[in-house]
Amino acid sequence: MFCHHCGQRNIDEARFCIGCGKKLLQAQGSSAVVDELDRGDTVGLPNTPSPSLNPTPPGSVADLDRPGGTISVGVLSPGQVLAGRYRIEQKLGSGGMGEVWKAFDQELALAVALKVLPPILSGNSRAVAALKHEAALSLRLTHPHICRIHTFHSDGRLGFLVMELIDGATLEQILDSRPNRKMGLEEVLPLFRAIAAALDHAHRQQPPILHRDIKPANIMVNSAGEPKLMDFGIAREIKDSLTRVTSHEVVGTLLYMAREQFLGQKLTPAADQYSLAASLYECLAGRPPFDSGHIGHQLLNMQPPSLSEQGADVPRPIDAAILRALAKKPEERFASVQAFVEELREQWQKAHSPKSERNPGEIVTNSLGMEFAWIPVELERKSRERQEAERQPKQQEKAREKAELERKRREQEEANDLMAAIFPPPPADRERQEL
Repeated sequence: MFCHHCGQRNIDEARFCIGCGKKLLQAQGSSAVVDELDRGDTVGLPNTPSPSLNPTPPGSVADLDRPGGTISVGVLSPGQVLAGRYRIEQKLGSGGMGEVWKAFDQELALAVALKVLPPILSGNSRAVAALKHEAALSLRLTHPHICRIHTFHSDGRLGFLVMELIDGATLEQILDSRPNRKMGLEEVLPLFRAIAAALDHAHRQQPPILHRDIKPANIMVNSAGEPKLMDFGIAREIKDSLTRVTSHEVVGTLLYMAREQFLGQKLTPAADQYSLAASLYECLAGRPPFDSGHIGHQLLNMQPPSLSEQGADVPRPIDAAILRALAKKPEERFASVQAFVEELREQWQKAHSPKSERNPGEIVTNSLGMEFAWIPVELERKSRERQEAERQPKQQEKAREKAELERKRREQEEANDLMAAIFPPPPADRERQEL
């Protein structure tokens, strides 16, 4: 369905236009088609107008710092300057969540990425305030595996996030490039350990900062093979704001959503753990835990099939660990995302150590070019035990020396008191002591 005001395409059951916010004229006989399996940010929210409607952009194109000027998503072009400093260079992507552009920060001489919000959110004060809050939280996160957010700009007409520019591909794009959309455990485990470390860093903040929208499309792998977690809290907030403003649900990440998040309950870091496990499940099986039929019903009431049932070649303990992270109840999952991936690492090394010809400490490079040290679990555990055993005697010796010094000090004090009682000082000395 296309808006007769601005030409924006909307899903058939929408009542208000996602582009201009005006009420839609319902077409007779229109059917609601919502593709829950769309693997983009949103479903049913493209921003390409119908050519036959010849829509007129709502305002002239101008810089944000020009008085009275307006810029609308869909009419940005290379060479424009936003907020007096960000020169547009190249469009990187677009969808119902807005547009992503490569830009150049003229003040800092730095290439950046701009995520430009849909117009309906840029003009909504509540949505802008919520996004500013999430951006402020994300600014607290400094980690090598988290995509850095620099700032958020909004003038009531156009809102956009300024983010670190990453040269690489999303994990979703990597999966799509494979014939069967599958990756090996040896290949993905270093990536997910790095992402888990980033999540653990965020979860240890006070209060904990949750991502709320982990999926392969939000994990970038740069040209060096290093993963970066993008849109920390931002993507989910944009989806929630679109749902509030347009009165229809924005779907598309239900495939990776924890049960408690689907029910609208209070979230904990365990919700991010579920989404991380669902993403890992897709990398190994070629498909998410639930990807056909009534996804919501399955998410609430059914257990996902094991990876072996999906034809994935993974050891049984690893299969069990991933299913545990996908448990319906948060308390049945691992204590943290870090504990989850460490269990995967230990089980994988247990399964491969007897047959491996690698030497401990050897640098291994996976197919994405990411390096990590090969350390068998048993050797690492024995090394920790040996170091602890070596520390204990030293600590005990120090404790004995301290106790011996304390004993000698007390004996000396008792001897001094005894001598003073047996040989009291002369009267003149006592007078001088009293004075």
